Amino acid sequence: MDAERYLQLGMGWVARSHWIEYLQPATAGDEIVVETRVSEMKKATSKRVYRILRRRDRELLARAETHWHS
Repeated sequence: MDAERYLQLGMGWVARSHWIEYLQPATAGDEIVVETRVSEMKKATSKRVYRILRRRDRELLARAETHWHS
């Protein structure tokens, strides 16, 4: 469903938990890229995973996930 349909139904998604692992530091001036994808989708829950990279060398700085509940 799209956001408008959730609003019509009086529903929405709530972040239930976050996890992040820091692997490398970023420094002032670094451009950061956050890649995200849905890794699990069920009727009332979802898990989204993230990769946080430094743009210039694509070095993985952190990885994370969020668990969502509707």
